[in-house]
Amino acid sequence: MSQPTERENGIVSAVLTLTFARLVVNMTRRFTYAFVPGIARNLVVPESAIQGALASQSGIPLLSPLFGGYAEKYGRRLVILVALMGLISAALIGAAFPVYGVFLMVMVAFGFAKMLIDPAILAYIGDRVPYNRRALAIGTTELSWAGALLVAAPLVGFLLDRSTLSAVFITLAIGGMLGLFAVWYFLPPDRPTGVVKNVSLREVFNTVRQSPAAMAMILFGTFNSASNELVFINYGAFMEKSFGLALVALGFVTISISVAEAIGEGVVTAFGDKFGPKRMTLWGMGVAALAYIVLPFLNFSLPVAVAGIFVMFLSYEIAVVASIPLNTEVLPGARAPMISATVAGVALGRLGGGVIGGLSYALTGGFVLSSVLACASALMACWLVWRYVKIA
Repeated sequence: MSQPTERENGIVSAVLTLTFARLVVNMTRRFTYAFVPGIARNLVVPESAIQGALASQSGIPLLSPLFGGYAEKYGRRLVILVALMGLISAALIGAAFPVYGVFLMVMVAFGFAKMLIDPAILAYIGDRVPYNRRALAIGTTELSWAGALLVAAPLVGFLLDRSTLSAVFITLAIGGMLGLFAVWYFLPPDRPTGVVKNVSLREVFNTVRQSPAAMAMILFGTFNSASNELVFINYGAFMEKSFGLALVALGFVTISISVAEAIGEGVVTAFGDKFGPKRMTLWGMGVAALAYIVLPFLNFSLPVAVAGIFVMFLSYEIAVVASIPLNTEVLPGARAPMISATVAGVALGRLGGGVIGGLSYALTGGFVLSSVLACASALMACWLVWRYVKIA
């Protein structure tokens, strides 16, 4: 059996380093949702104020195309380091000044850090990892999404119970420092791919619009995320109305979603290169579309409904993670702008899906219309990849 080469060892070290950095950044995105009441009590504000801060954070990725070119011009590693330094600074400011106005600014800053770091990390992997091994590498870094919730939920719950929100921010700052050191020490520098200059939204748009496959992947991200959000925003109301679940029980259902996400990421990591990212994307979206349309009719049994939600998020996560290698390859000469445009498309889909899903539930008093729209959106996402993306 041949020994791993020095280059292969370097790739493994880089992927693990990037996974840890992304875990820290994802924790800043996911730590709040389960603890809105506790954070509101810490800051002495209504829960709606915390929800408003989260909405502000969620809207930041819409600006991603404005910044995606910087990873091309200045280098991926430098952008990752800058994003982590911004995260650390914001966390320390939040710890020092535990008031709502600062909390809002900190959450927005965390949103900017994630917006900067995700395209840079994926572009770095796209540059260094051959396409036939890219699903393994990207799937590994994507484990940080489910892992962030699994780490943050018990840790933040413990800290808020025993201390204050400042302790949470100090912990996030320490995590950011560890990530900063790991990236600085273990991640080989990369060279910028062009001349340093300001990057306009028009330049980013002109770069991606010349490729039908690139436009299809951006629209895939929009329709895919919209389909999931149409259901996700209403599933709690559906479960409570159908089975009378209390908040604690809904919390356990949310944990099952995290487990489904982790398994989906693991499936792509293990099998994505063998079966091909495009095939896994299409299968994942197809099963998710079926789950969306079936879910409203599973209200006769709680275990069956939870199983349906589990399958829905498992298949959705498989589709999302499997699509990322395709995103890194449709425009190999402009990976960071391409990924940034996709991030914006995903954010737009989440925003639209959330608004339409909420309105459809309010107007009909039920879950069926949202599920039909989600199924149609998922099928549209499938068609775009099948028709325009020729990469296997």
